[in-house]
Amino acid sequence: MNGNAGGQLSPKSVRNIIATLRHSLKSPRRRGYIASNPADHVELPKWERRDLQGWESKQFVHFSAVAAAADDPMYALWRQVIATGMRRGRLLGLRWIDVDLVDATVTIKQTRVSDGYKVSTTTPKTKAGRRTIAIDSGTVVALTYLKKPARRRHRFTWLGTVRVGGQRSRWPTDQAGYLVDTLSRRH
Repeated sequence: MNGNAGGQLSPKSVRNIIATLRHSLKSPRRRGYIASNPADHVELPKWERRDLQGWESKQFVHFSAVAAAADDPMYALWRQVIATGMRRGRLLGLRWIDVDLVDATVTIKQTRVSDGYKVSTTTPKTKAGRRTIAIDSGTVVALTYLKKPARRRHRFTWLGTVRVGGQRSRWPTDQAGYLVDTLSRRH
């Protein structure tokens, strides 16, 4: 009954609580208010990280088919996440200028994170986080469909140009050009 009122806490929750207590009592210990940090003497419960379980290919195919049939506005992003393993912040930070539908790649240049009700845009923490990822042809098709002006139902401003078939072409975007902003206004 982990997580229920009066129930037992999971080993991971207990470890997190003790870590918070340890950290909180470090300063009083350093300043001499307490002789020792009592949290340092707590025996932690054993905890093993569970192996991540990805979907099997037939589960991905089924999910994709259902999302496509339902004309899910997030379909292109679902494909992107499942096909590349992209994390939420990186996906939310994608802009249309980071997507190359001709070369079938997306370039991660920034992430978007929320702290309460405030959303901020930052760069990935490491060089490995800033990279170009290949995308499959089905994701290219889904993103192309999403990008079509006829699929848009709100006013856009024109922000520069992108390469399409080796030529520069103008595409409508929202103010920041984020894929997710586009999706949230579509329906």
